[in-house]
Amino acid sequence: MTDITDQKQHQRELERERSKPLTESTDEYTLLIVDEDGVVQTWSAGARDRFGYDTEAAIGMSIDRFYPERDREDELPDRLLGQARIAKEGGHEGWLLRADGSRFYADIRYAPLGTDDGEFHGYAMIVRDQIERRRQRRRTELFVEESGDAIAVLDTDGALTCVSSSAEQVFGYDPERLAGESFFDYIHAESREVLMEAVHRCIDDPNSSIRIECRLQVADGEWRNVEGLCQNTLGDNAIDGILFYFRDVTEIKERTRRFEGIFNQTFQFTVLLNTDGTVLEMNDAALAFSDLNSGEMEGEAFAELPLWRHSEQNRKRVVEALDRAARGNLVRYETKVTGAKGIRMIDLSIKPVLSSDGRVSLLVFEACDITDQQRRGQHLAVLERVMRHNIRNDLTKLYGWTQMLYELSDDGEGAEIYATVRDILNKWEEMTEQVQQIKQLLEVQVTQETKKSLGAAVRAAVKGVRESDPDSDITVDIRGVTDVDVPTIVEEAIEELLSNAVEASDDTPVTLTCDRSSEVWVELSIQDDGPGLPEAEASVLESGEETPLSHGQGLGLWLVRMIVTEIGGDVSASVRDDGTGITVRIPVESPSSKLPEGQ
Repeated sequence: MTDITDQKQHQRELERERSKPLTESTDEYTLLIVDEDGVVQTWSAGARDRFGYDTEAAIGMSIDRFYPERDREDELPDRLLGQARIAKEGGHEGWLLRADGSRFYADIRYAPLGTDDGEFHGYAMIVRDQIERRRQRRRTELFVEESGDAIAVLDTDGALTCVSSSAEQVFGYDPERLAGESFFDYIHAESREVLMEAVHRCIDDPNSSIRIECRLQVADGEWRNVEGLCQNTLGDNAIDGILFYFRDVTEIKERTRRFEGIFNQTFQFTVLLNTDGTVLEMNDAALAFSDLNSGEMEGEAFAELPLWRHSEQNRKRVVEALDRAARGNLVRYETKVTGAKGIRMIDLSIKPVLSSDGRVSLLVFEACDITDQQRRGQHLAVLERVMRHNIRNDLTKLYGWTQMLYELSDDGEGAEIYATVRDILNKWEEMTEQVQQIKQLLEVQVTQETKKSLGAAVRAAVKGVRESDPDSDITVDIRGVTDVDVPTIVEEAIEELLSNAVEASDDTPVTLTCDRSSEVWVELSIQDDGPGLPEAEASVLESGEETPLSHGQGLGLWLVRMIVTEIGGDVSASVRDDGTGITVRIPVESPSSKLPEGQ
């Protein structure tokens, strides 16, 4: 018999030296070697930092000292070593103690150590600090439990396998009572099929995430509006089901309905905008005014909408206004836009909405259509000024000529004076008829209620002029636009312009041409070779403006402008040395919406 005690001791020393590199701890874990009784055999600097014991105190210490009292009473250290001996691995997550009595949360694993010949040499004890991981897990748990959202896990049949405690706060149900019940039984019949389809779609598509709205019955029997999100987490072993986040949005829905009621009932049109000038929402009045579709406008740049297509200058101005409002300024001005009824004048404002921290979070665009109000005020003011000016001048003339009748002898000059007075009175008779036409236009608001083809309107206007002046020379070219519809009242404007051109041309040809400039506009041009339209008359046509020192000679051109602007078009004049060109832009409709000709 040979005493091998010293040999064994030496072999253990060698094994300890070999394992030193392994027992040097990292930031992620600490590795110790303990014998079969759980007594510490190695101690590294990392272990000292982790547990707070120096090497002299730690070597020979039982691992029981690292466990809280309750774990020691439950003989947890011995059970873990026994598990490692039998199953080749043992471990758990839990609290460990430091030398000063403080605790840290860790993942502890034990593995048996042995030589190639199968001789047992104790256990490797691997300690991973899980403090941060536990902190994150606890944050998640608190979020789930305290969140305003209820969270449920459904199996593939719709049965509840797990429900967060927040479900009780939100809906009044005990989460434990809900376990095993069909979630579909709590959904209103009108919404049940929608939820079932969403769950089945989630099952079929592992990557799906489906948002739904439904009505859910709460504990007191009331039905509440619920907004939820289904996600497929069947492949996640920790969840193994359909994850369903849902929240009570009943009050939000009610506030939304009230807001939409107010938003859409106002007579002025309103647009909610992001601070970058893109559209969030347009109310019904705005959509009707612009003939736009709500769904298509969301996210579009407001300054690029068809409202501003008629004028690049107006579009740039609204871009500048949006920028000023985004910087916190209230903007208000009057401008022209292209609406469903053509070019209209609006009074607009852009208001910034500030958040609680004082930053601009939203822009509100509001506008009123002041076209009719402005036109009528302008028309009546000018009508009064023209009438007053012409009456005063003509009455003065009549007074003077009448005086001369008494002073002159009857040598033929009296007849000439009478002819002059007669012409003046005839002019007044014509002006009275035009005033009556303007009055009817203002009172009846003839706009686009009756239609006829442009070809029919032009032919009727030319016929009227030729009946009044059989010697008139009018050339017409309206090929390609005869099938478009225009308001019937346009015929009067065309006839008035042709009559003026024929009178000014002095037996030279007058040309009328039409061109389809776009899908929504047709341009009508009348050219003559006369002496040129006086500046005052051109001003009446183009801007509707007169000055106290510059007056049009009659109401005919005012009638033209009123008709054209009333239907949403515009008119311009080009005066040359050898004649005048008048261009009228008229909004048109497609042939599919035509009424019978002349209706």
